Formats: sequence, C-alpha cells, structure tokens
Amino acid sequence: MKHKVQFLDELIKFNFHVNDFAVFGSGPMAANGIYTNCDIDIIVTRKLWDNLKINYHYNKEKDFVTLNDHIDAYNDWWGYDIEKLIKEADIIFGIRFVKLETVLEWKKIRNSDKDKKHIKLIEDYIRKIHK
Repeated sequence: MKHKVQFLDELIKFNFHVNDFAVFGSGPMAANGIYTNCDIDIIVTRKLWDNLKINYHYNKEKDFVTLNDHIDAYNDWWGYDIEKLIKEADIIFGIRFVKLETVLEWKKIRNSDKDKKHIKLIEDYIRKIHK
C-alpha cells in the first residue's frame, strides 16, 4: 500500500532505528488518511537526539534539530514522556507514529485555530472507526 504521508521517503533515508523515533504532529493524521501533512515532526530518544544535535542544524533558541527542509526532530514535546510516546506508538508503514489519541490530547492543549480544525477531523475519524 502506498503511504499518504508526504516526505516519509525522506525520513526513511535517514535510516534511524525504528525504536529511536516516532512521527508526531500532523504526521499521524496523514498516516491514518485524514489530513495531508506539509512537514514531518519527529520525537527522538535521548541517544539519537545527542547525535542529531552534533550532525545537523540545532536551533538552540527553540530546541529542535532541522534534518532537512521538511523534517524537524525534537527531544521534548510539551512535557510528554518522549521515550514512552515512542515505545507506545503505532507502527504504520514500518514507522512509529504517535497514537492519534495523544495527538488529539496535545492539540486540545495547544488549541490554536489550526488545531481546532484538526481536533474535529481526528474526533470524527475516531468516532467513525469505533462504530
């Protein structure tokens, strides 16, 4: 099955171990076919984070690493336990994606205008699959 996640092929080329990262943000929405992502945000283990900070562009002010024009990596996400999120993530297309329920929870906390639209999309999708 062809995936619907934009830039996933670029992420795969980094060849990170599947247990060292998970896609967060809009990526899990795209993996479930309910939204088209415009970038990829990944959360990474401390070990991978330390390596990325050395080998890629680290934005010290905002505490993230830019891997390329479409992919950013984080080791902190709004106080969530990163290692736990990665461990419990769903595996789709051989890649870990943070659970939609967690994305929904985070979007409700952040609650921007864009998030409000995403919240409705995720809630509608969850209702539909649980019928």
